[in-house]
Amino acid sequence: MAHEGPEFLPRLTAAFVELGTRDVLETREFADACVTVLPIFNYLGSVFLIARNEFSSKRDSIAAVAHRLPMLYDIVEEGKANNTVTVKNSPGRNLHRLMNSILFISLIFQNLANGQAMKEAVAESYERSLAPMHTWVVRAGIKTGMMALPTREDFLRALGETESSALTHMQAFVQATERVVQEIARLYQGVTMPRS
Repeated sequence: MAHEGPEFLPRLTAAFVELGTRDVLETREFADACVTVLPIFNYLGSVFLIARNEFSSKRDSIAAVAHRLPMLYDIVEEGKANNTVTVKNSPGRNLHRLMNSILFISLIFQNLANGQAMKEAVAESYERSLAPMHTWVVRAGIKTGMMALPTREDFLRALGETESSALTHMQAFVQATERVVQEIARLYQGVTMPRS
C-alpha cells in the first residue's frame, strides 16, 4: 500500500475545498482534484483496488477531454446531444461515476465523524452511493470483500491521523464535496443511468 502519511487528508480536503468555492466547475480542476482521491482506495483495502483502477481510468478520460470540454457542464451537454451520456466509458457516464465515488468517500467520512465503526461506515456509504449503479453480482462481491476492511483505528493510523485531526479534515471534506456533488448531480436531471 502506498503510504501518503499525514499529508493525505489535508491534501484531499484542500483540493475539494478549493473546488467547492468555484462558481463553475472546470473539467481540468475537477480532474486534478480527483487525483487526490486515489490513495483512499488503498487505505480501504484490497476489495477497493479494482475501484481505484476504475476511478483512475474514468478520471483520465475526463482529463483527456478538458481541452475540448472545459466545463463539466460541457461534458454532460455533449453526452446528451449525441446520446452517449449513458454509454459505458463515455465522458458523460464516467463523470457520473466519479461523482458517485466522491459521494461514497464523503459519506464514509461523514459516518466516521458520527462515530460509526469502519465496516458500518463503509457499508452504509456504499448502499447510499454506489450500490444503486451496480449489478447484483458486483454488489455481492463488494459486500463479501468488506469483511477485509481495516478497523477504524487501523484506517486512521494508516492515514497518519488521530481521531481529532481526522475529524477536522473529514468534516471539511464532507462540507466541500456536498456542493460539488450537488452541482454535478444537477447536470444529470432527467437522465437515468444504467447499472453495470
